[in-house]
Amino acid sequence: MFESKPSLLAGLFGLLSFLPAASAGDGHGSIDGLDAKVASDISGLACGPERDGRRGCVVVVDEKRRVHFVTLRGTTFTLEGDMVVLDEEEVDPVTGEVLFENGEADLEAVARDGDVYWLFGSHSTKRKRGKPGEPCALQPGRRHLYRFAVDPKTERPSFATGSKKAAKEVRRIDRLPEVLRTLPELAGVVDATACAGEGGLDIEGGTVRGGRMTIGLRGPLGAPGPGGRPALLVDLDAEALVAGGDAKPRLRAVPLGGAGVRDLAAVDGGVLILSGPSGSDDATPDGGSASADRAVWFLPDGSERALEVHRLSGFAAGVKPEGLAVLDATATGWRVLIVSDGVVGGAPFAVDLDRPR
Repeated sequence: MFESKPSLLAGLFGLLSFLPAASAGDGHGSIDGLDAKVASDISGLACGPERDGRRGCVVVVDEKRRVHFVTLRGTTFTLEGDMVVLDEEEVDPVTGEVLFENGEADLEAVARDGDVYWLFGSHSTKRKRGKPGEPCALQPGRRHLYRFAVDPKTERPSFATGSKKAAKEVRRIDRLPEVLRTLPELAGVVDATACAGEGGLDIEGGTVRGGRMTIGLRGPLGAPGPGGRPALLVDLDAEALVAGGDAKPRLRAVPLGGAGVRDLAAVDGGVLILSGPSGSDDATPDGGSASADRAVWFLPDGSERALEVHRLSGFAAGVKPEGLAVLDATATGWRVLIVSDGVVGGAPFAVDLDRPR
């Protein structure tokens, strides 16, 4: 499924290729060359427009503290380098005292708006308790958003990117918890020590288009209604969030058949939603995957009613679709690429989606 590189470059570059797929079992590529500790933790992918036969993309993982740059040419992705976005230690800017260590950024989504990438930390606690009755403590390193620009000619940052410390050009945004607290539905959740797998705050989708941001929650789900417990999405002004102004957050409760949001991708007239279980991803008793809630939906701008456009199936136990990137769009639909957590290389596959009528 992928070309090989000379051994001298092994570990520095990797390749990914994919085939058209109607389900998870129809042919996968692989993102190779990633550090072995993160190769099975891919959680998101976003790409820029095609220029001169190539397309620049960024891959994020929910481990470590860095992003990975990828170039798409034809049907082949080349993994070309990475960049730290969060320092290993949080240091007091006045005293220089080390306040705490950042174990991971827990990047769960990435979006591109023009030539600017936005990264979304989960803002979550741990998913499971260490001991019965033990709270799941807040994880400071996960409670950030980030943004940085790339040069459209190279699809890489024009600034120097260190291997151990985040460059000053990577803007870190820490205001999202403050903004979410203003929403009555989330006020009691943002700083709670509830485990992410038990209804605690868990951001897993995010997109930005024309300066307007939408974030999607895996959890908590909304209050029960006629369509079951809906997934929660929040729209806000991205530039105001960064500048310290009024971000004007608006919450939308969107029924997804009892599922939560796993990723979002902006398209003309709305967003595509990749859904998945809000709670556990554990395998079912018969050895299969908890995949009944995995689907792609179209949510029109301003609406709280999503339309299912593709049901996903055929995943092995432990494989969790978590990233959704739009490759092409026409008047009748979209071609998207889906990547998964829980499998080495992300097992990416392409799907053609029909626009709902």
